[in-house]
Amino acid sequence: MSSSKARAERPDNSDEFAARAAIKKVLAEFRQMKKEVVPSAPNSTGTALKVVKAMREKNPQLVMKKDHIGRIAGIKVGDTFDSRGEASVIGLHGPIMNGINTVKPSVPGRDVIANSVAFSIGNIYPDNSYDESAGILVFSGEGRHHRDGSQSKK
Repeated sequence: MSSSKARAERPDNSDEFAARAAIKKVLAEFRQMKKEVVPSAPNSTGTALKVVKAMREKNPQLVMKKDHIGRIAGIKVGDTFDSRGEASVIGLHGPIMNGINTVKPSVPGRDVIANSVAFSIGNIYPDNSYDESAGILVFSGEGRHHRDGSQSKK
């Protein structure tokens, strides 16, 4: 990386810079481990699950705090990730299989809050959509749907 690019990416806050560097290091380790764990299928969900589990056992602080709401140091608005596994291993999205992570209300009778939504462009669900120019994401929910279009009974 050129020094001018490094200066451009470096936030004013050195703690934020260190957090961002740590995020990049964890992502690089995750990507490398995926290639090593199952070289024939590094991008499969099963491979990602194995790697996330191994990394969390090695470093428990990678687990997303269940009640976390708000920004996470080292992650910028607009950052993209190749998989839920990547978002999960850096603590941005807790569940590796589910698209929605929620926080239960601390006050009875209040609504559950979604604190992260993992959405992929080209999602297999036809009622999900993303309009980049308008910045609008329609995520109809999760669960019970299978890739073949059938639904499980609730």
